[in-house]
Amino acid sequence: MRRILFALIATLAPIAATAQDRPEIPDRFIAITPDTDFPGGDLTPLFDTTFGACRTACLTDSECRAFTFNERSDACFPKSAVLGQEAYEGALSARVSETDPAVLAGLAERREALSFLRDADFTAARSQAEGLALAHYFGTVSAADLTDAARAADLRGDRTAASQLTAAAITLTDDPALWSAYGRRLLAQSTEQNQPRSRLEREALQAATNAALRAPDGPVLADALDILAGTLEEQGRGRDSIPALRLALVQGPRADLEEALDRAIGLYGFRVTDTQVDSEAADPRICAVFSEDLAADSFSPTTRTSPRRSTPPCSPAFRADR
Repeated sequence: MRRILFALIATLAPIAATAQDRPEIPDRFIAITPDTDFPGGDLTPLFDTTFGACRTACLTDSECRAFTFNERSDACFPKSAVLGQEAYEGALSARVSETDPAVLAGLAERREALSFLRDADFTAARSQAEGLALAHYFGTVSAADLTDAARAADLRGDRTAASQLTAAAITLTDDPALWSAYGRRLLAQSTEQNQPRSRLEREALQAATNAALRAPDGPVLADALDILAGTLEEQGRGRDSIPALRLALVQGPRADLEEALDRAIGLYGFRVTDTQVDSEAADPRICAVFSEDLAADSFSPTTRTSPRRSTPPCSPAFRADR
């Protein structure tokens, strides 16, 4: 009976996920050790299946704490615990960890604070978090050792290795500080020649979003928002970087953040970008071109505004007549 239940979960879970909105952060995550078996602790196995179905079955069963997937026979062995590990070529074994309950409890409030982001940003960030373990195996190395190795890679200028090692450490910890470091390192990697710049910039934005969703209030959140602002600007969304930097400064004063905010406002904030003076007319006027549309009720009664439909530079700005 348990085997049938696992099979149904593996089949129906993808359908359920598309039928309702998912939270921005999964409540459980995995870290994979390749060419390894976790002997013992078996729940009911699944046969003729895929790694994805095996992972889904385990993550949706509260009794499942790990699993081994045999790539040779397409067999899945969910586990109630990790009782040991043995070398086994062709097997992928995964440990399951629970997402920090405090992060999940504050998720709705944090999502509201990050309302300058788009729904697609949150969807992409969750997809990145779910797929990270499949792309970055950690082997038998600890998160601390992986983090140290990433710093060493930075020092020798190997930005690709630094990014990969950081991603592997994240699969073990889901640490928001590591998510921030991952976003920063992806941005650095994107500046190198022969790198897929647009893809790396998108992934950096996803990593920064994941960091901001998980970070506690204070310096860790400020750093996450700093990275997020930088990735938004790289994606051509400089206007969205302004609320990110303002929120970062709420977490504590930092001179570099204040400087970054002043710069962002100067580049992307609301401002007059051009003017045209007509002083020779019987009714002198000035036409001001603003960086964004104006609300019709934002002027005093002595000022009239109307859409300028003639030639640039005033179109499509507003004309103010006194």
